[in-house]
Amino acid sequence: MFTDQPIWTASAVQGLITHYVENLDEGEGDFFQKFEKQMADAPPQSVRLAAELLWVMYLIVSSRAASGATKRLQIRKVFAWSGENIPEDHWALGEVLDTGVAHPGTAYNTHRWRELVFFIRMLERWMGLPRAEREELLASPWVFAEWVRQVEGAARRQLPHILCYLLFPDSFEAITGRRHKEEIAEAFHELIDTDRELDYTDVTALDRAVLQVREALSAEYGEELHFYKTKAVAERWREDKTVPDGDGAAPDQPQTESEAWLRKELKTDRVWLLAAGEGGRLWTDFEREGIAAIGWDYLGDLSAFSSREEIQAEIASVSGKENPTNDSLACWEFGHVMAAGDVILAKRGASTLLAHGRVTGDYVYEEDRAEYQHTRTVDWTPVEGWEIPEDRRVANKTLTDFTKYPNWVRKAFGWIGAAPDETTTDGDASGPYTLQHAMEGLFMPEQNVQHILDTLAQMKNAILQGPPGVGKTFVARRLAWALIGRKAPENVEFVQFHQSYAYEDFIQGIRPTRTGGFELRNGVFYRFCERARARPREPFVFIIDEINRGNLSRIFGELMMLIEADKRGANHAVALTYAHDGERFSVPDNVHILGMMNTADRSLAMVDYALRRRFAFFSLKPAYGSEAFIEHLADAGVDEGVVRLIDERFRALNKEISEDTQNLGPGFEIGHSYFVPSEIGSSFDIDWYRSIVRTQILPLLREYWFDNPALADRHAERLGVS
Repeated sequence: MFTDQPIWTASAVQGLITHYVENLDEGEGDFFQKFEKQMADAPPQSVRLAAELLWVMYLIVSSRAASGATKRLQIRKVFAWSGENIPEDHWALGEVLDTGVAHPGTAYNTHRWRELVFFIRMLERWMGLPRAEREELLASPWVFAEWVRQVEGAARRQLPHILCYLLFPDSFEAITGRRHKEEIAEAFHELIDTDRELDYTDVTALDRAVLQVREALSAEYGEELHFYKTKAVAERWREDKTVPDGDGAAPDQPQTESEAWLRKELKTDRVWLLAAGEGGRLWTDFEREGIAAIGWDYLGDLSAFSSREEIQAEIASVSGKENPTNDSLACWEFGHVMAAGDVILAKRGASTLLAHGRVTGDYVYEEDRAEYQHTRTVDWTPVEGWEIPEDRRVANKTLTDFTKYPNWVRKAFGWIGAAPDETTTDGDASGPYTLQHAMEGLFMPEQNVQHILDTLAQMKNAILQGPPGVGKTFVARRLAWALIGRKAPENVEFVQFHQSYAYEDFIQGIRPTRTGGFELRNGVFYRFCERARARPREPFVFIIDEINRGNLSRIFGELMMLIEADKRGANHAVALTYAHDGERFSVPDNVHILGMMNTADRSLAMVDYALRRRFAFFSLKPAYGSEAFIEHLADAGVDEGVVRLIDERFRALNKEISEDTQNLGPGFEIGHSYFVPSEIGSSFDIDWYRSIVRTQILPLLREYWFDNPALADRHAERLGVS
């Protein structure tokens, strides 16, 4: 599809076997990071074939499991390894990838490498068949199904099920596993014409049975019959199963707990966030009149526009704005997409929720209104100005479709007390905080995070080191909550070392009083240890930012020994420098110290060897190129072209920085957190990218190459700014 060259050939398949199938254990990182290393020396036609195989595999995946943007970015990424790029407007990277025929569940991505191995092995076997035999297989769905299920590894893979559906949709269902087929056959067993008990190990026979069920039910439900969407049918074979378990859910079935919650508790498929005028000034009018309204009155009746592009052209013409994408989207969605039954959260600015409501009517243009003439009727419930937590603030936009942020929506209804179930998927102080909660947004392999947690629990002391912008503070807080098992602010303390920080600040010292005298005052770590000592069964985590900026021997003093894992507790208590006679101090066993170091700080001396011996060190690296980071950007709404720009150019930049061992090295690479969107629902386009590069990246590069400004300028040009 993506090239005029013949790539679906035996030689291209053999290249995939040689470089991928036979080298599965090579390399570190996620699927794509390993895949790139494995295919580094593969023939270009094999690399291009790999991209097309991924395209076929992604036809399976619904948009709720992976967005079309994520799919496109990953396919383009793999194809580019061959030295060429897919044309920007290629049909196969258009709307066809925005939906999918099934929801295979998280296991599909977890075992994606196995699915790909199966696909390659299947092609190897297919290429070895005479043309006449291939045509014979494709002439019969049941003959093909028997053949494909004899390929090595087919029994536990989802791809054979869906390939049968893609090739023969009249004979097979869009179900990616055997178990749901078994449940359908059992629930409708009276419709199956068989004189013997159905053998569920014979998957082809099971497919025939499901087809009989479909044919029998079609007499009642017609051609629109769907085993997941037709309510009466689904209720018979799926008892509760609101959340699919990855065995073949329909494309629009909820993928996560929060998406299922939206449908079950809010009874809606769409949730909007709406500004009630500038600074919320129109909220009292909205509440009194039972409406929601937006501006852009000069457009007239929005119903008269047949496309968003028409609205955008009109706004640009009147306002003079060069590219009013946010304005045109708000107008188009308010007039043409929003519908009765949708839920709206009204807000003031980026930080306050005013009400929640349900849309009860169609769009109406009220020309007689003094302002905000575009209206819809809404049944509102005020919430008296609920402040959104700082780390959950939203974009300061007029209208945003928040359906794509189900976790945030569920959390918001918990904040305002309007939800029957206030639990959330990201953990809070009242609920458990697990490794899965911690993994959200970390862009690290789960086994790496688990290794840090295990080491911290055993050794008690660990340091996260890495270049600027790799999210050390973000990771540290997540690790602390995961170790504690919940978000517990009282169990976590955070300090930052600097050159003036002293033992007296950290442990204990003589300090002046307000009345002019002096007193013995305990430092922050001493007080933290006493807090932990009072609750010995709970983990406590003391986080130290810039741990290598302080004079460590002076700050820790005699505690350099007491922080060791085998020197904890009362049996190892010592007298402190300023302690009263007979008073002794120890570090409790439930105290864990988590430090952070910036490896790009030139002004720092080598870390004290005594401290190195007592801490486990973990290096955090930039996440450019990782599947999780690319998917996060795509799901956050970053423009696809901008995601590719960030991924490609910063990987190239970091490669040069890392290889410049004379002046810089790996510790000076540019971290990914500069580009992690800070607001939910904002616009992240090329201007957003250039602003970050100009104001945050370029000053750092000019500091790196302070003696070679021409080189810094060249890097600025490569990054797309000047």
